[in-house]
Amino acid sequence: MTRFLGALVIIVVIIGCIGLYLGWFSFGSDNSDGKTHITITVDKDKIKEDRNEVVEKIKGIGHKTTETTAPAPKN
Repeated sequence: MTRFLGALVIIVVIIGCIGLYLGWFSFGSDNSDGKTHITITVDKDKIKEDRNEVVEKIKGIGHKTTETTAPAPKN
């Protein structure tokens, strides 16, 4: 069970780091009235846009491999 939780934490940290790098998440803070307010913003449109780009790249790889294959030799 400990290994599972450890792996889950590692996966969440990796996704969080990638999300910060790609601009999916942003953090902000505000100090007013002697209180600190922390906000987390999730850009769902950016996530969908990046997902669609990855899907198109994967589809493009599939087309390249089918176009460059030579026909099998006939015996």
